[in-house]
Amino acid sequence: MRSIVLILLGLFPWFSASAQVQPPKSEAGFKHAFRRHTDGSLEKRFDALSCSLVLLRVANRLGTGFFVSADGDVATAAHVMGDKIFPRVVGGSGVGVTLIIPQDFSAQDANGSVHPLKGSTLQNNIDAFGADVALIKTGIKPPCWLKTGDDTKVRTGEPVITIGFPGLAFGSATLYSGLVSTAQLLTGLPIGKTPDGMPVTSQVKTIRVQMPISPGLSGAPLINSKNEVIGVITSAGAWNQDLDVVIALRRMQQAGQIPPGVNLPNIQELGWIAELGEILHDYASPGYGDAVPMRYLRPSAAATQKPAAPAH
Repeated sequence: MRSIVLILLGLFPWFSASAQVQPPKSEAGFKHAFRRHTDGSLEKRFDALSCSLVLLRVANRLGTGFFVSADGDVATAAHVMGDKIFPRVVGGSGVGVTLIIPQDFSAQDANGSVHPLKGSTLQNNIDAFGADVALIKTGIKPPCWLKTGDDTKVRTGEPVITIGFPGLAFGSATLYSGLVSTAQLLTGLPIGKTPDGMPVTSQVKTIRVQMPISPGLSGAPLINSKNEVIGVITSAGAWNQDLDVVIALRRMQQAGQIPPGVNLPNIQELGWIAELGEILHDYASPGYGDAVPMRYLRPSAAATQKPAAPAH
């Protein structure tokens, strides 16, 4: 009888209240060759993976998080948790990173349970904050959790999916499917500025993906074909119409065509925002997004990373 019970437990791993999400089952090569792509595998993966998600409510922000351990550790994007400021390092030429951490926030798991949390549960990892990722030590017993894959082995062209809570989904988990368009991307684009107005540029290598993700998906997991999480979605490639206005104002300002009585921001500040907007407008393909590799969440690795640097 004992042997039968052990066999049944091996066949049905979901009996565990907190199980690591398993890799999707692979089909035999001959069978797979004659099956259509629409074989339901994405539906099955959504059912298996969505239990790892949490909907984060932080003040007036909503964002996605996901469990990465049986202890209830939740990974997300740092900007979901609070605003970042970039103070200059005292006595040096570098730039630090400070995250304005909320006192209270909540996480709603896949079962609909809402868990009130304190800001002190957020792991204080300055380098992770600079890379725009964060880890929350919730202590929640997760319905399931995601194994972390080796993000150094990500290759351009490999298929990936993400699941999260974009703004227009109104709290419903949503799945997106696509591919890695650039495995290691270092943009060097501005990510903020110091209190004295110096632009700060990113020094983080991101994974660029091509899929129709939308704004509000920040903090969602980027998942490979083994159901392993390899990155955290931090930005969507949706065009912001406000940037069109900024670009137009900058060009009018440069040409001396600003109507009398119109007050505009400082030309230097307006300049770098407009320059960034022009780059996005001219060179970014529609439907793209960026994910920060999971290695930036590890303090041991983050100690050797420089997430931000002043622009020259």
